[in-house]
Amino acid sequence: MDGNPAASLDASLSSPSPPSISQILRFPLHSQRGQADDGSAVRVDFWQPAEPGPSRELARRSDTDPGPTHSAKRLRPTGAEPSTGDCAGYQRPPPAAIPVRGRLQRGGGSSTRSIVDDDNETHGDDDFAPRPIVLRTASNVSSAGESECNESNTCPICFEGWTLSGGHKLASLKCGHLFGRSCIRKWLTQKGSHQGKGMGKSSCPECKQAATVRDIRVLFARSVTAADGARVEELARENKKLAMDLGAAKSEAAESRFKLFQMQNEVRRLRDELDALFKENQWLQAETKTLKLRRKPSIREELGPVDDVVGEDFPCEDLDVVVDAPCLLLHATVPVTAEKCSSRVLAFDPYCPVVYASHSQPAKMLHTMAIVDIGNPQRTPTLISPHLHGKEIRGAQVSPNGEGTRYLLTASHDQSAALTTLGSSGLRTAPKLAARLQLGSLGWSCAWDPADANLCYIGMATGRVLAFDLRNAATPLHAWSRVKDGACMATAAAGDPTDAGYSPIHSIAAVPGASAGGLVVANSHHVYALPVRPGAPWTQLTEAGAQRSCYSLSYDAELRCAAASFRTKGGQCTEHDLYETQVDGSLDWRLVQRIPVLSPQNKIARSAVFSFIPQGSSVDRRRGLFCAVLEASRSVNVWTGDDGKWSGEPLVLSDVGAPEDIVDVRGWCSGDSVLFASLTNSTIRLYDVR
Repeated sequence: MDGNPAASLDASLSSPSPPSISQILRFPLHSQRGQADDGSAVRVDFWQPAEPGPSRELARRSDTDPGPTHSAKRLRPTGAEPSTGDCAGYQRPPPAAIPVRGRLQRGGGSSTRSIVDDDNETHGDDDFAPRPIVLRTASNVSSAGESECNESNTCPICFEGWTLSGGHKLASLKCGHLFGRSCIRKWLTQKGSHQGKGMGKSSCPECKQAATVRDIRVLFARSVTAADGARVEELARENKKLAMDLGAAKSEAAESRFKLFQMQNEVRRLRDELDALFKENQWLQAETKTLKLRRKPSIREELGPVDDVVGEDFPCEDLDVVVDAPCLLLHATVPVTAEKCSSRVLAFDPYCPVVYASHSQPAKMLHTMAIVDIGNPQRTPTLISPHLHGKEIRGAQVSPNGEGTRYLLTASHDQSAALTTLGSSGLRTAPKLAARLQLGSLGWSCAWDPADANLCYIGMATGRVLAFDLRNAATPLHAWSRVKDGACMATAAAGDPTDAGYSPIHSIAAVPGASAGGLVVANSHHVYALPVRPGAPWTQLTEAGAQRSCYSLSYDAELRCAAASFRTKGGQCTEHDLYETQVDGSLDWRLVQRIPVLSPQNKIARSAVFSFIPQGSSVDRRRGLFCAVLEASRSVNVWTGDDGKWSGEPLVLSDVGAPEDIVDVRGWCSGDSVLFASLTNSTIRLYDVR
């Protein structure tokens, strides 16, 4: 029986008495974990067998055993402690009920098993009570890869995960291998107790380096995970490369931003230089024109044409009739907004050389007016503070009253209108918010009454017009509701009602001398005259049936001229209608001239008509200028008017087109100074009219 270990194991399993530890230990093993002095069962590991024959036979029989592989109860001694050769005190469990637990190792072409006991930390480190022999078979291991992954976080003695506290906490030997503290302590203690029996000195279970209990070092860590060192190094190299690439990209981005900043500065410098050269060229052209007009006529010109044929008369042109067009010179280009800001409307102060432009910061919901000094345009514009509105400003106008307090009226999409004091009796003071008018809906336009300095009008997005009295600004004085039942036709056949719908009132003009203030308003459909009674129908002033939409209306009281701009159907052309108005208790509206322009107008851009007195002319001789935006070239066309007649060809400004779309044009006249301004999203261009 001693000569055949496999037969010995078969005989022990088939016998009625349980096998003794000595019988099990007779197998020619490569490594054993020893036996207690008192003969009780101890933990035994079956490592690589010295001879492959019995090991393969044992593996074959264990793998083909049909019995259950679940854990059985622990084997405990029932009487006196058995000796090494006597196991009669144990209750013999069925052979198939021996619990199996272990780890498969590849070697020698056969599968070997590791038989260990079930570690339970409820006892002390010196408790060497018999433990069940547990064998892990190949059927309990899912895959080799999973076992290798689990081994990195488990004790190599008991194959249980180590803990951060308790008896099975993480510990190491001086060689660096990691174990559960209770397991390695038992291992070294048992090895040391068997030194006298030829079992060899205690050593590390992994590398066999000599070790004692004193070499155990407890490790303290929040968590321990064994990682693939090669993969970690590879990821570290990759992270380093990515960090270098990121640094290079940041450096390149910084260099690109610096180059962009340099290019922007160069563009600004070149644009300023171009504006200066253009202004110089304009002044030279004006001087040349003046010299030509002032040159002394020759004798031939004084005598007139000579008749070559005696007795034959030729018509002679009247040399005294000289039609001179005004000269428009670029005065200054003023930036009014910064990046991520915008501007939309202009308003001139009729009594001070100041122009106001809306200034919007949509991201911060801050909307106010910027103040531009015409006398010193190089000065940085200042903002009215605190900000006037919380949403975009769509209408602005300074009160025409020269006596008393002057106000700046602004209408906004925040459903309010603001009154800001500018000064009194020709004196300027620091702007200050005086009152806020609650509108109830979006404000789109505003105007002052030319006769009563306390009345102002607000055009609404709902198609209504509100009148406010500054002496009681809490509630509207009048309210003209939108057209509901049609409008009375002033220029078309009667009985053709037109519904204005809910189109916003984008323009308001007050005609002095007419009844009810002579209010003329415009929406996207038509131009209307408001009735005296707010409940009466509105009077439609533009022709019905025209396939076009109105986007601007302006009026000049000195010329008694109104100008309306329309988009035609299809959007490829615009039409500008010039009207002559007569006030005799009621408003008489007559079309004088229609100017077609081959240019689309997709954005709402306000046009302007205003009058001025040419230099050296009498006060009675006023001339008019009508300025309209040409969206195709981002420029302004100017038509001149004299005695109700307007030039057919516009005076196209020869300066460089604006870098952005022009949204507003306004004129200003004070004494001998005549200016008109064009506004883009970020800049104002001021032109001298001479």
